[in-house]
Amino acid sequence: MVDETPGDAQDENDALDGDDFDRDRLYKLAEQKTRSGRRDLAETIADLFYGGPSALSERERTLIFDILRRVIHDAELSVRRKLSSQIAEFDDAPNDLVVALANDDIEIAYPILTRSRVLEDEQLIEVVRSRAQEHQFAVALRENVSGKVCDALVETGNETVIVALLQNATAEISRATLEYLVEQSRRVEAYQEPILRREDLPVDLAKRMYRWVSDALRQHIVENFDISEKDVDELLDGADDNEFERREAKRNDAALRLVEALSNGAAVSSDMLIDALAEGEIRLFIGVLRQRTGLREVMLMRLLMEPEGDGLALVCKVAGFDRSAVERLFEVTSGAGGLIRRTEEDIENALRLYTRAPLDAAEEVVEHWKRSSDYRSALRMLGL
Repeated sequence: MVDETPGDAQDENDALDGDDFDRDRLYKLAEQKTRSGRRDLAETIADLFYGGPSALSERERTLIFDILRRVIHDAELSVRRKLSSQIAEFDDAPNDLVVALANDDIEIAYPILTRSRVLEDEQLIEVVRSRAQEHQFAVALRENVSGKVCDALVETGNETVIVALLQNATAEISRATLEYLVEQSRRVEAYQEPILRREDLPVDLAKRMYRWVSDALRQHIVENFDISEKDVDELLDGADDNEFERREAKRNDAALRLVEALSNGAAVSSDMLIDALAEGEIRLFIGVLRQRTGLREVMLMRLLMEPEGDGLALVCKVAGFDRSAVERLFEVTSGAGGLIRRTEEDIENALRLYTRAPLDAAEEVVEHWKRSSDYRSALRMLGL
């Protein structure tokens, strides 16, 4: 047996480390302009990133981030997208690199905007003010959105973005902003239920909304806020009768059929759900998926908006959607007029995952998502 001193062992580890993280080799890959060269770069760095931030030393992360900072702007979309999802998990990623990815196409920006803790409020606000609706929507899904960022999102006036923000239970929406949205809910019915579902809604604002919301939401107010019969009488005395006419009849036929089926305890088909989603009833769609999977609304919204679509495919499997329904769901949510831009390759990969993933594996992934917002780690854990 050969004696090995601590110094010799350290030298050997350094040498191995140098072989695995050779700067020249990685730069040589980065300099290749061919598609295969870029793909090799992405796969090489992805392998180095595998296992998350704890798998790399500080020196290793610094080396990789230095290379990425230099080449990310010239990398193909597919390369940037693959790397963006992993960089979103690193709290020590260079701010300028993260900002560049956050302002890229939504396919690249989405994981950064929803998960990266490197972005500062001012940078998020700049994204909200200068980028498209998809970027704004992604920011609205972040955990613990600050009051300043919430205000910027509300200032967009985009109803879809604001509804997503209201549904985000961790968003730190100020009293003043909530009061503004309560007043806006007189004319924007889509705000009413998300506002009333918020645990941070002051009682006086809930009472104010009693005058113009539906009977079902009035019942919710009575059951969940400290409102006496005397309060109800006073609220009714001051109400505008014309506002009471804003009821479920205003809903489109697809959503109305779904509401009636849910109210009557009837079976709800996947086609019925997708019809409602196609006509803008995102909350109804998410609500049914929540019942079937047990996942939080924010997580389901993230999966619905994720460009790759693989997480949504697994949720659909657990929720009882057959393959034809999943195909139609991707048609409704992707492409022109859809919620998110997905490529044909994204959809094919998601459908392939839906087909080959056993139901018990999909259920295990969903159980993991109930405990952790890092849904990619569950896919890696099960080799999906």
